[in-house]
Amino acid sequence: MTSEHPIPALALLLAVLLGGAALSGCASLERGEPSGHSGRDAGGAGPDAAAPADAPSFGADVHPILLASCGDCHGPGGDERDALALGEDPDADYDAIVRLSDADDPEGSRLLRLASGNGHRRVIAAGSPDYLVIAAWMAGGEQP
Repeated sequence: MTSEHPIPALALLLAVLLGGAALSGCASLERGEPSGHSGRDAGGAGPDAAAPADAPSFGADVHPILLASCGDCHGPGGDERDALALGEDPDADYDAIVRLSDADDPEGSRLLRLASGNGHRRVIAAGSPDYLVIAAWMAGGEQP
């Protein structure tokens, strides 16, 4: 390029920069990464909100913790399945757990309050590694 036509050069530079940003957004959608569109009401992060790359997911991180910690009573064969029924399929359990979570205030969520012993038998200690994973999942947008 020459400096004789600075406006077309600037326009080309802007097109490349803006086009690259648009293309990188499309690539993330093709990879199945969050789109930034909230699946919940405007007040919450929602499962489709952009999450940090290292944010826990429900299926890989949270569901196994809940089965191990809560499954004796709320899992298959448990005697508290009327209150909350957990199964082996994370997709089937996701909606019920999201209703107990709070992306804006994970520690104040019904899930973590109950699991840590507030009105329920303590199954996950506040501040424990499992508790922190669940809180990070909520704060990270409650990714499936």
